[in-house]
Amino acid sequence: SRIGELRLRFRSPVKLSEREQFTLRAFAGALCTAIRNAASFNQLELLADKHEHDAMHDPLTGLPNRRLLAAEGASALDNRDGQGVPALLLLDLNHFKDINDALGHSAGDQVLVAIARRLSAAAGPDALVTRLGGDEFAVLYRDLPAPALAMHRSAALLAVLREPVEVDGMPLTVSACAGVATAPTIGGFVELLRRADIAMYQAKRTNRPVTAYEPESDTADRTGLTVAGMLPRAVAEKEFTLEFQPIVNLLDGKPIAAEALARWQHPDRGKVDPRSFLEPIERSGLLTAFTDAVLDQALDGAKQWRAAGSMWPVAVNISPRSLLDRRLPLLVSARLSDHGLTGEDLILEITEAQTISQLDIVDKVIAELRELGCMLALDDFGTGFSSLSVLPRMPMIQEIKIDRSFVAEMEHTPKAAAVVRSTVELARGLDMLIVAEGVERESQRRMLWELGCTAGQGHLFAKPMSLAKILRMPAFLSEPLHEPGSVVQMPTQRRPGRSGRTGRVSDSSA
Repeated sequence: SRIGELRLRFRSPVKLSEREQFTLRAFAGALCTAIRNAASFNQLELLADKHEHDAMHDPLTGLPNRRLLAAEGASALDNRDGQGVPALLLLDLNHFKDINDALGHSAGDQVLVAIARRLSAAAGPDALVTRLGGDEFAVLYRDLPAPALAMHRSAALLAVLREPVEVDGMPLTVSACAGVATAPTIGGFVELLRRADIAMYQAKRTNRPVTAYEPESDTADRTGLTVAGMLPRAVAEKEFTLEFQPIVNLLDGKPIAAEALARWQHPDRGKVDPRSFLEPIERSGLLTAFTDAVLDQALDGAKQWRAAGSMWPVAVNISPRSLLDRRLPLLVSARLSDHGLTGEDLILEITEAQTISQLDIVDKVIAELRELGCMLALDDFGTGFSSLSVLPRMPMIQEIKIDRSFVAEMEHTPKAAAVVRSTVELARGLDMLIVAEGVERESQRRMLWELGCTAGQGHLFAKPMSLAKILRMPAFLSEPLHEPGSVVQMPTQRRPGRSGRTGRVSDSSA
């Protein structure tokens, strides 16, 4: 194709010979080819630069990616001068999958871009902020003056995430867990990355915002990986069973409900610690199947003890992620129907979840569960950051369970006692039942009653037991708190429609 003209200027008219014309045409053709080649080479250079940039950067956020992080990290470790220390922070957003599931991937992308901008602005010019993929980010500090600064800077980075991210007019609070590790004495960047990853999952397990790498956590991480690999077969082979722990009236020790607790009896390894398999189930695609199996066994237990004359309901823990599954109410309804029970025979215990508590889909799922007649309890109350903010948004909650950590400390720590007292007063004001977890001593039981708490759960009354044992359980699990006729402090009015669970404990002998 033509790209231009070759023009010659002479001082006077000249008639070119055929040989000269041929030479000029050949020169013009060669010049045209050279120009085309130069343009193509320039385009190739630009394209190569673009490909090199794209290969090293995340297309969504524009941040460097894992490949560039590995190169920069290896360089930082190779160029250590002994004065400073490289450090790596790995950061994983909590419940990000829930945002994608509820609001769509476009909303999730907006959150990721906003987080990337905040981290880049806060990390400073001496740090390399990267996106590793999904909801995971990394920050490489090439040369920190002191190892202790790694934790300090990591905490400062997490602080910038506390401001809600607005997506389509909806403010979303995004939290994260992070792990930080400093450069190992032996080993390269791969080892540094592995250590930071272990620290991050240790932070998730301990419910802390950020954790530094500790060698002792290495074994636990490998154990968790092994357990996660065994889960699909465990669910398929129905290796999970339930134990039941009674919830009792603190006044007379009479059971008013029983909580179903999942147990895993592995054919080769024996009993598996629940703390090691519940979190992997949350992260896997097995959550729905696991929830279905637990509901089936729990409701079968409730059916059997009702047939034996005990009319109290069964409590089942529901993952926050399950509340984003629109199929959950249908699943619960089907299982209730299978066992000939109603919603009043089932209590669903939910935990505080800072992110998903702001999503409208949760409200819809909970409303449908309440339409079935199911009772809702807020578990581990006081351990999260959203305790008070959750309650007004979820008026369907009928019960609050005080976390065992406050019960354990309340006799010796005024602050813990104040938390228990204020929680009881809050529950009274909202006309809710209050249950204390982890009651192990008679003195705790008495103090809880004096503070106004009417129900409890713990080893003082009964340890978790098999269905066969709970069917043979006595009608009262402890002696009464007082002699007949004595005056006791009475909680507030009864909550209607509790199928035998009361917000007030009356003394029939008074």
